[in-house]
Amino acid sequence: PSGCGEAGGASGGPSAAEIPPLSSELQGEGAAGEAVRAGVRLLDLSHNELGDRGVAAVARHLGSRGAVRLRLRGVGCGQHGINALLPFKEALTELDIGLNPIGVVGVSAVCREICGAAHWRTLNVSHLMAIGNGGLHDCGGGSLVTPLVGCVRTATQLRDLDCSGNDLGDHGGRILVEALHESEPHTLAKLAVSDSGCGIQTSNALQMALQKRVAPGGGPAGLRVLELSNNRLTDECAAILAEGVAKSPTLTRLFLSRNMINDRGTMDLARSLELQRSNKALPPGCDHPGCVVDLDLAMNPVGDDGAVALAMAAQSCTNSMEAARSFRVPWGLERLHLADTAIGQRGRDALGIAVACRAALADAAADLLARSPDDALLRSLRARRVRMPAGLEVLGLGLDDGPAARMRNE
Repeated sequence: PSGCGEAGGASGGPSAAEIPPLSSELQGEGAAGEAVRAGVRLLDLSHNELGDRGVAAVARHLGSRGAVRLRLRGVGCGQHGINALLPFKEALTELDIGLNPIGVVGVSAVCREICGAAHWRTLNVSHLMAIGNGGLHDCGGGSLVTPLVGCVRTATQLRDLDCSGNDLGDHGGRILVEALHESEPHTLAKLAVSDSGCGIQTSNALQMALQKRVAPGGGPAGLRVLELSNNRLTDECAAILAEGVAKSPTLTRLFLSRNMINDRGTMDLARSLELQRSNKALPPGCDHPGCVVDLDLAMNPVGDDGAVALAMAAQSCTNSMEAARSFRVPWGLERLHLADTAIGQRGRDALGIAVACRAALADAAADLLARSPDDALLRSLRARRVRMPAGLEVLGLGLDDGPAARMRNE
């Protein structure tokens, strides 16, 4: 069908050289991670009408293609397609089968097989409930919890799991996150449970999971990306999550859009961002604190008080200007999503000041970097395995101006 094609093939898609490698933050370190990243190809056939026969045809060619990131989202893949695909699991580093009419039996088979696949790092089984005949309507999303828990507990190589949109419920979300917290010595780097009915129970479990520390040599130290959009999160849930964020040595991206978080919950989250940047209780092998750089609170009833708290958190790094401009301390938020909130002029003014302060800091840091002999600052960042920080971008409120954007990007 139109739009099908392997990356680098005749379809006009990007060449293999243009496809970005699997994210190092999700792949872990060491020889195993390097082996996965080397020579991985992307094959994205999503939203084509393949059906089970088309999926089976794709599967037959996997063995000769080497490591493959395979995306079959919304292609009409059912149980027969899954049965044809799984014998070639050793060729997979990623599998996206979301938006397909796959029942609990099919998902259970996938979760069972991933546990024995050496390089399979990413699994997306999101929004299966949205499919009608042959989907999960016969058993309910809660039935997915058992195979997903088994997958999280025993698939030691798995780093990225997306099971959003399957109506797991708050109780199911709690059980899944508790399994993540209890799994040793491995852990996920990314977990997506958006559109799942998560609330207070899931939040309590996440508070502990965010603080998880894996023993040296056990892989990533904890969650780096957490997606919780369109759930049942209230101010109380946000306060509980904030306690986990404050002590997380790894979390960098937190997505909380389309929930019920007001000013009080936002203020708790803002305080947690400052506490996280100054956290001294770090796990072995980690010589710098964690830092959330991407926070999404769009479509929450956040008002001026919450916006002011976020602005103060974003510019608090400028209180230690010398340490910040030489990259010795994290800067904090870099992208803040606030579209469709209740923020008024007072909140906008505070955020505008934060954008300007961070732009000035970025300008000062760029000047210091330009004058640093022999790229000493860059070599220091690489030695400490710390990413170079950037200025602040507020999305959804129209605050950015040209000079601030240029200084942030530079």
